[in-house]
Amino acid sequence: MPEIADDVVAVDQGMKTGYNWKRGPFEMIDQMGAAWFADRLAAEKLPVPPFLGVAARAGGFYRVENGRIEHLKPDGTYTRLIRPEGVLLLSDVKLGSKPIIRNGSASLWDIGDGVACLEFHSKMNALDQDSLGLLKQSLDHVAKKMKALVIHNEAENFSVGANVGLALFAANVALWPMIEDLMAAGIPASGITVLVATGLHRPNLGAELEELVGDPWVMKTVAVVNHDARDDAAHVDLGFTARRRTPVGID
Repeated sequence: MPEIADDVVAVDQGMKTGYNWKRGPFEMIDQMGAAWFADRLAAEKLPVPPFLGVAARAGGFYRVENGRIEHLKPDGTYTRLIRPEGVLLLSDVKLGSKPIIRNGSASLWDIGDGVACLEFHSKMNALDQDSLGLLKQSLDHVAKKMKALVIHNEAENFSVGANVGLALFAANVALWPMIEDLMAAGIPASGITVLVATGLHRPNLGAELEELVGDPWVMKTVAVVNHDARDDAAHVDLGFTARRRTPVGID
């Protein structure tokens, strides 16, 4: 730096875009700690690059100042990270503001110009009753006070679908109200599937499956599907793990 790039942002973005890395090299060094990394190199009697020494003394290649991300220059000063024209990241918005409304599964953010962004942040962004509840609140808020709503997040999974694992399994599974909530939110019954996942055990069939679900309305209204780990024909063979040669399949 600056022999191959103007700044650390260009290198990090190049590695993420070109090689599908989740983080660039300078971002990873910051996660470990620039000072720790420099000390480790010195302890191993390896050369410490001058720019790494600068970052170690400054506290890292990146910092957040007044709600804005700044990146380090070789002279030891920081400058504001400028996104390309037309690029707006929700993570940047979140650094300098608080959500309009939120709960444990979702948040509504003001991203400017009268536009709100609904972000899911439950486990794997699965849709649950809290997510749907905040969706209803968001629609009401935007209709009264804003111009538009986008649904977006920057997680690895935008959403893995509905989380029916929160249903209460007792004598019966309390699926009916959850399915009604999904349908009220605009998801048709034909688009809802209840997956019965029993791991490596045999699947539940017939009367046993009806007893497990515990509600004839659910059985008639939506698709109820068994996961059968013993049906090799239903799996896509992904080969073997490198170390233990364990077979891997997905369905």
